[in-house]
Amino acid sequence: MEIPHIPGFTLQSLYDKGVKTITWTAYQQSLDRRVCIQLLRAEFAVDPRECGRFLHTARTLAKNPAGTFPAIYDVVASPPPPYILLEHTNDQDLPSWVENKGPFSAHQLLQFAHTIAQSFAALWQDTRLVHRDIKPRNIRLNDRQQPHITTFDTALCADSPEPAPHDGHAAGTPNYLSPEQIADPNCVDCRADIYSLGATLYFLATGVEPFADLPPEKILAAQLGGQLPAPEKLPPRIATILRRMMMKLPAQRYKNWDELLLDIQNALQNKPVAAPPPGAVSTLAAPQGGAGAPRAPQQQGGAGAPRTPSAFDEPKSSSAALRFILCIPLFVWFLLLANDRAGDPLGIRAATGISIPPILGSLFGGSKPKPVEPQNIPQENPEPQPAEATDEPPKNQTAPSVATPVEIKPPVSADPASTPPFSRQRLLRLANAYQKNYESEFYVLFNSPDPDGIPGELAEARELHKRLPTENELLAAAIRLRKNQSHTLVHNKTERQITLVDAVDNELVLTFQGKPLQIKFDDLDPLERYRLMLCAEDSSTEANTALARTALLHEDATALRRLAPKCGALSPVFQHLAQELK
Repeated sequence: MEIPHIPGFTLQSLYDKGVKTITWTAYQQSLDRRVCIQLLRAEFAVDPRECGRFLHTARTLAKNPAGTFPAIYDVVASPPPPYILLEHTNDQDLPSWVENKGPFSAHQLLQFAHTIAQSFAALWQDTRLVHRDIKPRNIRLNDRQQPHITTFDTALCADSPEPAPHDGHAAGTPNYLSPEQIADPNCVDCRADIYSLGATLYFLATGVEPFADLPPEKILAAQLGGQLPAPEKLPPRIATILRRMMMKLPAQRYKNWDELLLDIQNALQNKPVAAPPPGAVSTLAAPQGGAGAPRAPQQQGGAGAPRTPSAFDEPKSSSAALRFILCIPLFVWFLLLANDRAGDPLGIRAATGISIPPILGSLFGGSKPKPVEPQNIPQENPEPQPAEATDEPPKNQTAPSVATPVEIKPPVSADPASTPPFSRQRLLRLANAYQKNYESEFYVLFNSPDPDGIPGELAEARELHKRLPTENELLAAAIRLRKNQSHTLVHNKTERQITLVDAVDNELVLTFQGKPLQIKFDDLDPLERYRLMLCAEDSSTEANTALARTALLHEDATALRRLAPKCGALSPVFQHLAQELK
């Protein structure tokens, strides 16, 4: 990725990448200080609405400073791309923190939740800001465990002069996406952020992402109808707070940030917290046993008075049976919803005529957005399809404990005669999904019918996409392919002649001047990681396709043109992208 030139600043290294922004660390020459510069990506900078929303959100945060957001020094609209000058903080993102120091303790978890909720409560009160992409990768901790949210490129404010961009995708990351964002991307409020924060707290308590064991295309269905196991050794009060934050229906969650803050403060003071609504269904399963479970505030008998059992109390077995019965229609509803949004892969709509009625917004209880101008997106079918959720890539951002080698298969080159292209509409939508890292969009594109496409083509592309290695797997495979070979490594801005030895536990094992050394993958410069990955070219069709995707993210047109014909069933997509990237 080419480092941009901005007068008055020396851009040094990549700090963070968002869905629509790239943040660099930089040296400000006039004031002799280190800062961060957040630029709107080139593909979004050409859209006046995107520029307006980006600048308005930055100005709103500058006027309403919150403790978890870095200070905003300046907002520059022209020349394009627009950028924001931010305070630089020495910190690391939450996945790195958890990897190095382990999951949070109960007290750390409550303190963290309190700090984040307090900042968002003030912003919601003053600006009605909805972040829409709260997740561990977007939150960083300094040495004093103070959180900072450095990326807000998907945020929306109620008083924004520009309409919310809507291209058929939902902002957010599938593992942390609220059900209503999947159902209706525009019909969200602060309760969607509360759900995402609950999913983030689950990661901090367990060290595991929600639904991390599922492939990306199944995570959305799990958010709608699945459940996560209750974290072990989590105090009952905290478990109850997390369950209520992650209720499937927004109406059953905390109404706003202030209500959540009240329960967090009660838990910090070892006071009872409010019980979830009766029969409510949460993405987080209830803990087994129920010992020490929190109770609802007492209505009679004075504060703290013990509750006297009543003859009207139902036995626990009846309550459990009632809850199970209430769950059945909710599960059926979410099943119909997921099937309808995925293009009716189960054939329910075709066999029964049942489809989702247009009352979804009122069911989920979100406020209606401002009118949105229609996007010029090709439609594949004559009848409109519901918009599918999306988010920022996810490339698998939680590194596996042991880097497993990529299976080596002979690369397959695309032959126009044997590999017919997709329908034009499907090809354009797939290209857009790869270009913008809309991982959740692949679930719809690979599982809905392509009437004008070639039979079998879509299934072959879907299976290839499922087999793509992660960045860490690709890097480990590349290192092993060059085992015991000399390599010029750029590390800490210094070139060193090393010998590659192996890749173990997401670390590069090498020798330098005869001495064995190890460097974590995450500590390598992003451009150096990319250079090493390219050593895996031609090792397999999966590796070539993953490299083409990485070359696209790095805007390496030369490598993309070279790799595109070797991507098997996905070659037409990457060849189209190679023509667009100049």
